[in-house]
Amino acid sequence: MTAQFKPEKLSEGALPEVGEEIVWVAVEQLRLGMFVHPLSRASFLLRHARDLEAIRASNVGGMFVDLKRSTGEKPERGMSRPIKQPKPIPPQPASSVSTAPAIVRSAASRRAAQFDRAAATLARLRVPVRALLDDVRLGKAIGGGAVAGIVEEINASVADNAAAIISLARIRDSDSFTYAHSVAVCALMANLARRMDLDAGSQQELGIAGLLHDVGKMLIPKTILNKPGKLSIAEMEVMRSHVTRGHELLKKGGNLPQAALEVCLSHHEKMDGTGYPERLFGDRIGLAARMGAVCDVYDAVTSNRPYKEAWSPAECLASMFSWRGHFDEDILSLFIRSVGIYPVGSLVRMESDHLGVVVEQYEADLTRPTVRIFHDIAADTRIAPRDLALAGDAGDTIVTREQPRKWGFDDWDSFWPQLVAA
Repeated sequence: MTAQFKPEKLSEGALPEVGEEIVWVAVEQLRLGMFVHPLSRASFLLRHARDLEAIRASNVGGMFVDLKRSTGEKPERGMSRPIKQPKPIPPQPASSVSTAPAIVRSAASRRAAQFDRAAATLARLRVPVRALLDDVRLGKAIGGGAVAGIVEEINASVADNAAAIISLARIRDSDSFTYAHSVAVCALMANLARRMDLDAGSQQELGIAGLLHDVGKMLIPKTILNKPGKLSIAEMEVMRSHVTRGHELLKKGGNLPQAALEVCLSHHEKMDGTGYPERLFGDRIGLAARMGAVCDVYDAVTSNRPYKEAWSPAECLASMFSWRGHFDEDILSLFIRSVGIYPVGSLVRMESDHLGVVVEQYEADLTRPTVRIFHDIAADTRIAPRDLALAGDAGDTIVTREQPRKWGFDDWDSFWPQLVAA
């Protein structure tokens, strides 16, 4: 790994605030006057006792709270955990967030082209990635030369529009899960490395690690891998062996970065020492493996599987932050920033009583993305799509995320990419 790949990159001094102070507050510490941040699905000021009681009666472990917008008492020291902030990104020029028709059309055309390129990259890589995984099933060793070109293409797509390839890679069927999961974790790792300001060499190595992190699952019987019910103790032991099997296979290859071997073996370790296979804890888990743990769980949990329905990205991120002792919280905080509060493809309800799909992040303020409005709720009808850059003077705000099925969008995964790329 290159010299810049160091934990010191995550020091608080390198992560100044960007206009908000977000903390995770345990449900028993929530108080009236706290401002619930959009990371908790919706943003609102806790004004009424009945709302507080409803939250406490639910099964949530806590909420994200923006202390700067709160008016009540702050949580007791030690009872909240901060969301670390990335270094600030200079505001975009006014023209880039303007709602002037010509500029909006230009931005939409650029975005459509980026989505087309991302979709083409995913289609083009399907054959070589599946061939790579088939070789693993046959027990063949993997060399660095077999994966370098694949990861270079994914890295290039991340640099072009990270949200495009990450969001499109999450669309998959049961037959494409393993392929798409490998590509998605590769893209997530590369994007997280960029957010951590790691150099190009580290981004490439971490992308390789993401692509190969689950190769050991190719050696697990499909009856166990895709079992819809709960695994037996014996089956769980077989399933957990994928990390050591994959690690041994990668060691036989040549010219693979150490990060790939580390992530393959240790991406199921937990910060509190309750993970596997070696029950490592804290800094004994390599930084690359700590990054891999976050990227792997996020993509797996937000994907439909034979044995479970996918969680929404918001639900997933909130849950991951509530799993105390599971992840490196500095890395998880940066990961949340890297994928966005409203990931591209999210269905949102607007204050104007319209439905829209998030089409682009505004990195200087992740609460105000660009949204493509397409449905009038009051009239219950589709309308001509139009883009609102909420970071500009759009005159509208997001009220909450919505579940597509609630609104009859059972084919949302097919529908929203067409809407974004239109």
